Amino acid sequence: QYPDTTNTARALMNLALCYQQQTNPLLVKATALQLAERFPAHPRAPIMLLTISKVYSERQDLEMLDWVYGVFLDNFPQNEKAPAVLLSLAVIRNKKKDKAGAEQFLQRLIQDHPADPAALKAREQIAWLRYNEGNYDQAIEYFQAFLAKTTDEALKPTAQFGLADSFIR
Repeated sequence: QYPDTTNTARALMNLALCYQQQTNPLLVKATALQLAERFPAHPRAPIMLLTISKVYSERQDLEMLDWVYGVFLDNFPQNEKAPAVLLSLAVIRNKKKDKAGAEQFLQRLIQDHPADPAALKAREQIAWLRYNEGNYDQAIEYFQAFLAKTTDEALKPTAQFGLADSFIR
């Protein structure tokens, strides 16, 4: 066990980054877990985990990116970056063709962070999921919720189309 000093968290992050360069996911996981679990009150620990995730994002390593984001959410669910992480996890699940998993993260985002702008994006994405499934009643609900709150004029026309088409069907 490493001694806890003011630089221990940073040292663990740097160690995880070194293991990434060596492409050793087992040691990255062990080190990232140490960082998250030993330093839950450290103000920079969540950002350090996201620094680790950045390399996986650049490499498009969806498995490890998914894992690091999971550790982040398990240990720092109320962090200001959590909504963006939930949205990213939904995108990852969509890329993996896991629509149900994507929707779980979108629903969690709406439930846990309703005032965050990312929750509005989540509503729009769920509306289109419902529309594409042919579940038009629920699509209508999500489109209406999205249109009632959005200020993005570029997104309104497509959402209005989805809403109108859902009513027709």
